[in-house]
Amino acid sequence: MLRFSLFVTLLIALGACGTDADTPAAADITTAEQVSDAMLSAFEANIGAVEGFTVRAEGAEGRYTVRPDTASMDRVVLEIVPPGPLDRPGPGAQLIYTHVPNVRRIATGLRGATFEGRSTRDGRPAYVLSTDNPESMLGEGGAPTMDGDRVLRVYVDPETFDILEIYQSFEADSSAFTTRLVYSDFETTDGLRLAHKVVQTTTGLNQAIPETQRIAIGGQIGLALRQAEQMPQGPERAARIAELESELRAVTEGIQELTLEIESVEVGVPEPVQQPEAGSGPPPPAPPAP
Repeated sequence: MLRFSLFVTLLIALGACGTDADTPAAADITTAEQVSDAMLSAFEANIGAVEGFTVRAEGAEGRYTVRPDTASMDRVVLEIVPPGPLDRPGPGAQLIYTHVPNVRRIATGLRGATFEGRSTRDGRPAYVLSTDNPESMLGEGGAPTMDGDRVLRVYVDPETFDILEIYQSFEADSSAFTTRLVYSDFETTDGLRLAHKVVQTTTGLNQAIPETQRIAIGGQIGLALRQAEQMPQGPERAARIAELESELRAVTEGIQELTLEIESVEVGVPEPVQQPEAGSGPPPPAPPAP
C-alpha cells in the first residue's frame, strides 16, 4: 500500500493543558522563556492530576500512561491498541501518535526561540514563537537534520497555554514543503483537558516524484479506488476509499490532509495492551515516517 513520508518528525506526549495560579497574566508575557515556563506549569497542572488516560478515534485506541515526575522529556508513554478483526483504522488514525504533543520537549526548546508576540491564527489569538533551527526548539532528537532553509513556528494559546499549531516549512533548490499540525476543539474530561480534533496538512509531497512516476502511481491508486468502490457498504469501505482519495491527492496535487477526531476519552490507568494472535486482525496504524 502506498505511503508518503512526511518531512516533519511528529511528537508524542501531552500538550493540552489548563492553567494554574502560578501562570503569569497574558499582559506580563514578553519573552520566549516566559511562554516556556507557563507551558510547563500548565502542563504539570493538567497532566499531574492523572495517572493515565485512554482515547479512541478513527478505529484506533491510544492508551497513555503518565510517569511519575521525572527529569525525562517523555512524561507520557503511549501504547496503541491493535484494531480488532472487524476494525480498519481510518487515514487520520496515524495522527493518534501526535494527538498529545511533547510539551516538555517543545517548551524546553522554545526557550531559545524568537518571541514574535501575540497574533491571530485562523481566528484564534496566539503567542507566536519561531526559529530557523528546529533542532534547538524541539530538543535533542526532535527533528531530522536537513540541508536547506527551514522555519518552525509554534502557536500557543495566551490563556490556557495549549499548543494550537506546530508549523514547519522547508525549502531546498526548487522544492518547498510545508506542514501544519493544528489542534482544536479542546474539552475537559474528569479534569483532563485535551484537544478533540487534530488536522495535519502537508504540501509539496509530489515534488520529488518525476512526472512519469506520478502518472503511473496515480493510475495504480485510481484502479485500487475503483476496486474499493465495489466493496460492500460499511465502515471498512468508507475508510478504504478515504485512504485512497487522500493518497491520490498527495500524488496529483502534492497535498495531504489528515483529520483525527477524538470519539471518547477515559481518565484512569489504562490496561496493558494485549497483542492479538497472528492473523486475527489488521495491524495498528503506523506512525508517520520522518
